Amino acid sequence: MSLPNRIRLHYSAEFALAAEEPSYPKTDNSQLQLRGPMDADAFAAAYDAVVHDFPITQSLIEEAREGLSHRLYWVLQPARGGRPANPLQRVDLRAEAAPGQDPVQLIQDFHAERTARVRDLTREFPILFFLLRLEDEVHVLSMVYHHIAVDAASGYELIKRILAEYHRRVTGEAPPWGESASIASQAQDRAPASPPGFVPYLRDQLSEYYLKSQRDISQVAGTRRPGTLGRTCHRAIFEPDGALGAMKRLAKKHQASLSDVLLASISRTIATWDRERGLPARSQRCVLVVNSRGRIPETANESIALTGLALPVTAPDVRTLGAVVEHFRDVRSAQWAAGVDVANFRLLDAIARSTRLMPRQARYFLARRATQVPVTFLLSNIGIMWPEVKGGRMTGRSELTEAGGLSIDDVHSCPSMAKEIGLGVIARTLGGRLFINYSADRWRFTDEEAKALTDRINADLEAIP
Repeated sequence: MSLPNRIRLHYSAEFALAAEEPSYPKTDNSQLQLRGPMDADAFAAAYDAVVHDFPITQSLIEEAREGLSHRLYWVLQPARGGRPANPLQRVDLRAEAAPGQDPVQLIQDFHAERTARVRDLTREFPILFFLLRLEDEVHVLSMVYHHIAVDAASGYELIKRILAEYHRRVTGEAPPWGESASIASQAQDRAPASPPGFVPYLRDQLSEYYLKSQRDISQVAGTRRPGTLGRTCHRAIFEPDGALGAMKRLAKKHQASLSDVLLASISRTIATWDRERGLPARSQRCVLVVNSRGRIPETANESIALTGLALPVTAPDVRTLGAVVEHFRDVRSAQWAAGVDVANFRLLDAIARSTRLMPRQARYFLARRATQVPVTFLLSNIGIMWPEVKGGRMTGRSELTEAGGLSIDDVHSCPSMAKEIGLGVIARTLGGRLFINYSADRWRFTDEEAKALTDRINADLEAIP
């Protein structure tokens, strides 16, 4: 395959890059734990073979004139010594693990310094892969990525291809899994037939933000510490025969999705949390991000728009959990059916085209003013990783849980934050289990507050009958 040497950034990616602030780098990380004997040299060779088809992993940003305006491009960097310009980095952490230390904390400590600053993508590759060795037969495949370059759907697709190539190299056989999607959203069944509508989007924006005081939006009570950088990450695992089973039964009872159940439970927990801290009742703005298609491999001329359908929902007062589940179900379904362009693709494109002769910083200012709004919490969709399909229907299980003698038995994530977001939540299902990862801003919460809040959310989910 011949790789494109230059890929123009989509306007949505360019504006997102410009909106990045020193306190809020848009660098995320995602990891898979691999258990079993590993041929690390074969794994590195599999990585080298696969990233050839994903040029954005080997590209840096350059600015170029395009007509009367300036545009940003991903520019492919040449291979070095027969290896990709951005190779897999192998790190042995066995000596750094203290006796009895939680491996999750070790993984988080490793990534903290790599995600705490804004990265210069004219000099640093947007996606970095690490192979961390925690024990003799326990490895973690880590992807540290800038969010304008890759999303979860694309990242899991890239990882699936690396695992498939590794399987071929160590077994001499084709992998037993098929060509299913890298992640299947449980928030909706299919993408809308027509593009999102700009008019419904604009109507939603006017009613939601500009005709109502933004100060009424709750962003979760916490001890604010201006100047404190970084994020605190916490997580929980829910088993299919326990709390996850109860969540599914509740969703089925109200003809809703698991995302609706999780949105409702988090919303009620935050309302109670704020009330206990003496805050008056305020509206919530909860955003559900749903992958609609992967961002890579790229086209030969322009990167794909930032993916995801963000569904703003104003939560009701605290009521029964079932009533709140139905509220989220109804609002989400109505907005999805209307094709509301809440992901800002059309708005950003309209701003870019109408201001293309203006200085870049002025264009970026307009884009930020139009798209940055306060959010109580953000939920990245509950999705089945590498879903198994039989008879044309998903079974609810993952088809990829083992590769080349390695079992995939854990998944970690820590989403990036933004000034306007109170709490970030990522939910994924793998091997029948639900993994929930939380990200809390350190200037908004103390570490103790972040743990107390996420523990409260987990306890409320466990209490669903």
